[in-house]
Amino acid sequence: MSHPRRAWGLLGHRSGDNQQVLALCEALGWPFELKQLHYGWTSLTPNVLRGAHPLGVAAAPGTSLAAPWPDLVVAVGRRSAPLALQVRAASQGRCRVVQLGRPSAPLAWFDLVVTTPQYQLPARPNLLEIPLPLAAAPGARDPVLASEIADLPAPRIAVLVGGPTADLRFGVSEARDLIMRLEQLAEGQGGTYLVTTSPRTPPEVAAELRRRLRAPHRVHEWSAATTNPYATYLAVADTVIVTGDSISMVADACRTGAPVGVYRLPPCRAPMRRANAALYAWLAQRADRHDPLSRGLFRLVDAGLV
Repeated sequence: MSHPRRAWGLLGHRSGDNQQVLALCEALGWPFELKQLHYGWTSLTPNVLRGAHPLGVAAAPGTSLAAPWPDLVVAVGRRSAPLALQVRAASQGRCRVVQLGRPSAPLAWFDLVVTTPQYQLPARPNLLEIPLPLAAAPGARDPVLASEIADLPAPRIAVLVGGPTADLRFGVSEARDLIMRLEQLAEGQGGTYLVTTSPRTPPEVAAELRRRLRAPHRVHEWSAATTNPYATYLAVADTVIVTGDSISMVADACRTGAPVGVYRLPPCRAPMRRANAALYAWLAQRADRHDPLSRGLFRLVDAGLV
């Protein structure tokens, strides 16, 4: 008698990444376990050097990474990939590995890579590109909070605020520009802003939102110790505005069916990083023209070297 198929979902330190893992595990309809991982600085070692050796990656206290091995491991991002591969090796190849996002490793190492367009990964038989990241249900809305919001002036506009990334700036000047645009929008249509920040939002950005936003609003500053109104704001919003640093938040906004506006953050000022990004984008656009430089670039990406 065959045993029911089981899955493990490997969770990291990013909420948006973890939601993708959870969404796929839930969609499978199999029994699954979520395994929380902790990353040390040595986990930044390139994956082409780490291979199936999860250097700098450990299970959280109370989390077991031992047999019986699952039939499937779902992981996301770069740092979890070696651990997923180690589980497959320990299962003597019976376990399959699905890696979400950009593994930064040779794509042939994985049974399936599920990615999104912004990573511009080369087409491969084991690669599936989808328009937006997978997303779990945002959670149940708080009926008490929803009732309070229903009494606020319409339209009710959810504002999902992220933070800076390696490629995008989001500091006080960007916060002030966002606030200026929100004020201009309020002058034209009125309404109430339902603002929530994220774990990556700098404190000074949250402070600017509280201090300078004059239109009717509620601002929730993210904290692990408080209940997050994120799901409720999405459920009741007539319009959603989201900062463009998180494609997961953009996907959540789009799934509401309400009109969505994306606030574009400026690129970081580091000249070399901007030049690298521009060069990669230019070469990726030429990939379907059989350009020799683009083919060479994608070979490097395929090998996990770029």
